[in-house]
Amino acid sequence: MIYSFQPYDQEGNLARAYNEHCKLVPNDDDWIVLRDADFMMLTPEYEKVMWEVVQANPMYELWTCYTNRVKCSNQIIKEMYNEPRMDVHRDKAIELYYSKRHNVKRINRVISGYLMMFQKKTWKRHPFRVGVSAFFGVDTRFSRDILKRGGKIGLMEGVYGMHYYRFNEGFNLHKNK
Repeated sequence: MIYSFQPYDQEGNLARAYNEHCKLVPNDDDWIVLRDADFMMLTPEYEKVMWEVVQANPMYELWTCYTNRVKCSNQIIKEMYNEPRMDVHRDKAIELYYSKRHNVKRINRVISGYLMMFQKKTWKRHPFRVGVSAFFGVDTRFSRDILKRGGKIGLMEGVYGMHYYRFNEGFNLHKNK
């Protein structure tokens, strides 16, 4: 079973919201998907593809997918970074869906958490740490904990979602490009 959430905490404590949502999942072998509110999946069968990929690759504890805008360069499709047209993002999602549907790329670094997929038993071993910043860095701390304990992170190459990520707010992560 896959349980998908877009957690929110009115006090800005994302780590607490993530933990509370993970507690709702009944079984240790169930899968949890946490997504940012500004992240949009663009193919109708993305959860089916995600299910097929994780079932075929049980050695991975944490999963993510491709996107357009994020600080972690190993998760982006570079030519999509500043693309404003939704139809172009949809075309990219469909292209990857057909060309790389079951392809997996291992990531050996921390990830951005616009989309994270993991089993409840993984969360029980690595709960989200409520610390100095209960919002910024929650995802990178979670993925760092998994890597430090020998866990593997996989990227589903056939799954792509559009990440708004401060697109029109004048914030550009790559000002020199």
